[in-house]
Amino acid sequence: AAYGVHVNAEIPRLSAPVIDAYLKAFCLLQRWLVKTHDVNLTRRISPYIDLSPDRYLKRVIKAREPTVQQLIDNYLRFNNSRNRALDMLPLFAEVDREQITRRVDDPRVKPRPTFHFRLPNCCIDVAGWSLAEAWNLWWVVDELANRPQDIEVLCEEFLRVWRPILGIDESKWLRRIDTWLAESGLA
Repeated sequence: AAYGVHVNAEIPRLSAPVIDAYLKAFCLLQRWLVKTHDVNLTRRISPYIDLSPDRYLKRVIKAREPTVQQLIDNYLRFNNSRNRALDMLPLFAEVDREQITRRVDDPRVKPRPTFHFRLPNCCIDVAGWSLAEAWNLWWVVDELANRPQDIEVLCEEFLRVWRPILGIDESKWLRRIDTWLAESGLA
């Protein structure tokens, strides 16, 4: 089945710089998160945890000091659905409920000051499985979001390995993230 764990990590501060840092961290790590967590094939082919499109990743990574309104507008332009590995609609509804309600026709979107991380598998029927696996994945996003110099360096490198038409060179990018994790003592 395509069951998953949903982690609703509270945002430390509801501000544009904090939201932007977490979005950048997640965009930089989203492919690594799928690979590392070994997301179940049934879940990967389902529409419930789609990754954000490359055009959105590039827009987030290139943005310099965006406002909350710009973050919301860009998100809605490329991710007008709850069905993302990182569903930002609850957080953005917390900021501007009227706009989200007007632009997203889904009564299940409820405002809350959290990042709705929907990617992890749920393996409750497997001996030894723990919610810690899902939390530890989110923890890496949290760590990167709180390392502004690392975000800046990784954003520049992401744009350097971006290929016109083809997008990011996934294998090269995954190797770079593995190196960053080792260098940062997070591996």
